[in-house]
Amino acid sequence: YDHLGGGIARYSTDPEWLVPHFEKMLYDQALVSAIYLEAFQFMHRQLYAAVARDILRYVIRDLQTPEGGFCSARDADSEDQEGKYYVWSKSEVMDVLGPRVGALFCSYYDVTDAGNWEGKNILHIPREAETVARLHEMEGEELCKILAEARAKLLEVRDKRVPPALDDKVLASWNGLMISSLARGASVLGDRNYADAAARAADFILTHMTKNGRLLRTWRAGQAHTPGYLDDHAFLAEGLLDLYEATFEQRVGGDRRA
Repeated sequence: YDHLGGGIARYSTDPEWLVPHFEKMLYDQALVSAIYLEAFQFMHRQLYAAVARDILRYVIRDLQTPEGGFCSARDADSEDQEGKYYVWSKSEVMDVLGPRVGALFCSYYDVTDAGNWEGKNILHIPREAETVARLHEMEGEELCKILAEARAKLLEVRDKRVPPALDDKVLASWNGLMISSLARGASVLGDRNYADAAARAADFILTHMTKNGRLLRTWRAGQAHTPGYLDDHAFLAEGLLDLYEATFEQRVGGDRRA
């Protein structure tokens, strides 16, 4: 999990689930956010809602094209190094946050001088916030507020780094999964922005990824091709049904009907 920018990495490379393969796939964002939404409905834990929100916001911010479709992935490598965009040295964190906030952040996210991966630090949470707050003789609510502000500062700095490449092809099947999760997010979390993002993607596919009334599988740089497979039809149909349940708007060839 990307604690600064939101989103789920493709898979873990170690048994401790510390080191990810840093690539972020669209289908993972869709499926994992949907699981967190269902967990929130069942358990009513705000943590699950918060993670779902972060994933959905990440997808809209980083993977949605200006035309409305969702790109397939954000790569793992930047500047020929896997994970370089995401990892930190302790000195980098301290320079951005200062001694007091930096010490709290490093304590919570297990950032050390030696690092936990190839001399750098992958942010992760080995202890509950309440435990870290007690160690620093403060209230948990105060710690959470400080950490949220610290994450925003570090994300602003990280955004200035060279980002991993974007796999900008739009796949009908993966977009269907994402439309479904966003629509459910709008209903469960009460945020219309998610439904709007899902609607833009649905309208894009129905307008730009069909030919003679038939769904096409892939689009990139203005060109759509390849007849849709079973998963394209199935996942898009599910996404459109979930979007209709969230908005009660019908869609025919990309046109909305109230």
